[in-house]
Amino acid sequence: FRFTRLNDTCPEARPQLPQYLRLGQHPYSVTVDDHVAKIEGSPWLLSHQCDRTAYLGKTRAWVFFATSAVFDFVPPSTGCYRVDEFHPESKRQFVFGEADLTVEHCLGKSWQGTIDLRHNGEQWNTVGHFPFYAGVPGKVTSRAKAGSNPAEWVADAFRFTKVSDSCSKLPYSALMTLR
Repeated sequence: FRFTRLNDTCPEARPQLPQYLRLGQHPYSVTVDDHVAKIEGSPWLLSHQCDRTAYLGKTRAWVFFATSAVFDFVPPSTGCYRVDEFHPESKRQFVFGEADLTVEHCLGKSWQGTIDLRHNGEQWNTVGHFPFYAGVPGKVTSRAKAGSNPAEWVADAFRFTKVSDSCSKLPYSALMTLR
C-alpha cells in the first residue's frame, strides 16, 4: 500500500489522481492529457470530427473562448525531462494555427516558445529538454497565439520523459510512438 497526500480536500485532489497512478506504472514517463488540464476561460467543446486523431481518441481542450489550458506535472525524480506535445491532425474542417507555450520548471524558471499545430498532428512532437526537481510541481501552459483566431487552437496532451540526471549533458534519446 502507498499513501500519498495530494491536497487538503478530496475535490482538490481529484485532477491529480490519474497522474499519481501513472507514476507507479511508468516512473520515468508521465503523460498529462487535457482531461485533467485546467481550462481557463469559457470552454466550447470540440466537434467529434477531430476526436479520431486526438490522444486517447478524444479531446476537450479545443475551445473557442478559452484563454489557456494548464497541464500540471509533479516529477517523480530529479533530472532532465524531455517535454513532448500531442495534438490532433489539422484538417480542412479544423485548420489549427500556432500555440504559445510556457514551460515552468526548475524552481521558478520558465521557457516560452511557439509550436505549429498545422503540421505533425496525431504524433508526439518534442518541445524541448528541461530540468525538474522531484516533488516540485512544474507545468505547461498552452494558449492560442496572440493575434490569431482562437478557434484554431487545440491543447491535447503533454508527456514528460526523464532522459538523464542533468540537462548539462544530454544523452541521445529516440522519440518513437507505437499506437
